[in-house]
Amino acid sequence: MLKSRILIVEDDPIVAADIESLILEQKNYLISGVAHDASNAFDILANRIVDLVLLDINLGTGPSGIDIAKVINEKYELPFIFLTAFSDEHTLTAASELGPSGYLVKPFNDRGLLATIAVAIRNAQSKPKKESITSAFPTLTGQEVKILEFVLIGYSNKKISDKINLSVNTVKFHLKNIYAKCQVNSKQELLAIALKKI
Repeated sequence: MLKSRILIVEDDPIVAADIESLILEQKNYLISGVAHDASNAFDILANRIVDLVLLDINLGTGPSGIDIAKVINEKYELPFIFLTAFSDEHTLTAASELGPSGYLVKPFNDRGLLATIAVAIRNAQSKPKKESITSAFPTLTGQEVKILEFVLIGYSNKKISDKINLSVNTVKFHLKNIYAKCQVNSKQELLAIALKKI
């Protein structure tokens, strides 16, 4: 079963790092990226595969988590969970109108966050969706699917090799086969095709 890929949008680097390490301890999740502002978040959403967004409402200067959620609803149709220190009526009303999959008030505990993530992902998976990597790319081997999954969340060849205990050259060999089977010449072209299919 493919692991769910999570984007963390949190302006406090320490809080973001704590959430990232907690999620990575779980066996069913990968991190698509960590964004500290809206610009980073939109870049990751446009260029990586994401299954769920953890979204801080107050991101300091610039667009807020509410603004990002509006774009997620319009362009990506992804589940998202609001994380916030604010539980006033105005914030709750603005947040609830966007249909989040969860709303956690800081400080939240680890079990509460993990339970909210699990429910959000389960609910999202029960809805009709685009194809899985395996069905979208039926000619790929199991190892190639695994490598493609890491490519789609932005891992470098070195990081992929560390994750699946293969040499960098072996990863490059598999990538060459993936490119040939998908009729592309680069990771960017591969991602563009995957974003349409998956």
